This record gives sequence, C-alpha cells and structure tokens, in this order.
Amino acid sequence: MKFLDTWIGNDRAWCKAVKADGWGGLIQGAFSGGLAAPLAPEMAAHCESSLRNARQEGLITAAYTNAAPWRTPQFWLDTTVDNIGGELQHLSFIVVDHELMEAGRPTNQDMSTFIGLLKALGKPLIGYSGDWFLGMRAANGFNTRWDNALDGYWYARYDNNPLIGQPTWSMHPRIVGKQYKNSHPVQGKAVDANEFDDVWLGELGHHEEDDMALLFIGRQGEGGGIFSLDGNHINGKRWAAINKAAKAKGIKVEVEKLSADDDFFQDKTTFPSGPPSA
Repeated sequence: MKFLDTWIGNDRAWCKAVKADGWGGLIQGAFSGGLAAPLAPEMAAHCESSLRNARQEGLITAAYTNAAPWRTPQFWLDTTVDNIGGELQHLSFIVVDHELMEAGRPTNQDMSTFIGLLKALGKPLIGYSGDWFLGMRAANGFNTRWDNALDGYWYARYDNNPLIGQPTWSMHPRIVGKQYKNSHPVQGKAVDANEFDDVWLGELGHHEEDDMALLFIGRQGEGGGIFSLDGNHINGKRWAAINKAAKAKGIKVEVEKLSADDDFFQDKTTFPSGPPSA
C-alpha cells in the first residue's frame, strides 16, 4: 500500500485529495529530535490535527519520532506524546526514526530506553533509517538491531522503485516498508513516498475496506512461483493460508504476472543472493 510521510501540517481537503489519488496512509512527524524551527514548532502545532484530518478522510495513520543526540529519551517520549495528543489511540503504528548522531549519542542505552518507552504505549513499533546511517553506526561499534523490541523495519532508498526489496543494514529482520522517493510535492505539500507491505498491514487489521487488495508477483516460466513485493517466495502452504484468510475477510488477492527475465527477478537489491528459485 502507498503511504506518504511528512512533518508539514495538512487539512481535510488535502487528505481527501491524496486519498483520491490512491494513497492509503499518512505517517505524520511528531518529534524532530530537537527544538529548532521550522520542524519542531510545525510538529507541535499541527501533528494532532493533521492525524485527525487524515483519519477522518479514511487514511491509515501513523506517527514518527526521532531518537536524538540531545536531552533524554523521556523528553523525546513526552514531546512525542504531547504532539500526537488524542490521536494516539487511533494510530496503527509508531516509528522510531534513527538517523541523528552527535558526540556519540544516541548511545545504545539511549536507544534501548527510548524503544522501551515507546513500546509501553501499546502500539506496534517499527524502526526507520537508511544504509548510510546504520552502516556508520555499526562501523563505530554501536548496536543497530533490536530484533526482540521492534516489530519491523522501514528503510530509505531513493531509487524511485516502490518494490520493497532488502536493505543492506536493518534495525529488525522483518522489512515492512520502503521510502523510495524523498521530498517532492504532492497536492502542493512536500512529502516522501513509500510502499508498505500489504501482508503486514493486514496483520495490523487493515483489510476491512471493500477495495483493498493484497498484491503479489507471479513468475511466468523458469520455475514459476508466487512472490511478495519484498522478494520472498510464497510456498504452497502459505499461499493457501493467505487466500483462506483473505476470503474470510473479504479481501481481494491480486497477482501481477511478470516474465522470468523481468528486472524484478534479476534485481540483486530485491534478491541479494541472485534470482530466486520457486
């Protein structure tokens, strides 16, 4: 499913327009990591109302917050919760954005503390970062994985390709989303473009709309096979379970057929070990 993310406030007319354009969700910035303008005051003033506008126009809503080199994890949490306000109860998930560093902070303990505080809010929690940052953190001896604390990972790779694929570095083994295009205008506002895994969203309960569909890739020739958008092969048992669950919920299951020599199957980013077997 297509998601937008932004730190800029919106109104209901904008949310209605992007919904009509086919965007399914909005991830709104709740805390920038610091207090500087323009991000911090914009988030403080408009995060809650923007989330409410998006929800009222039928978009799935989530919020992102930043781990920072400044102040404390408790301050980060308090600011995040204050800015989200009453929309917290309606969020489908929360994102901890990990791409700020100064003078060795955030430390491993900062991250563990912040993730624990966010998890206590009772919402699914995923990480967000990019290969450049996690690679740098790892090279400097910092932890980059929180397999038992996070529920997934959303990463940035600006290749204008919505196929989710696999990052080089990740904060969690399950890749649930990809930010494939950075800041650009959509309906007059600066946003980033993202693709999120329909199966994961279904697990969160987002499959009740009549027009919602789960999209898979079917390989024609050379072994055949059904694959998820992130390149994982769906075996027969799992495929049957997906179709059974989708039918019970009234969800359409769609398979886009591609030839075996399509770039999707040759892409070493999607399939790091080479073209997949069925």
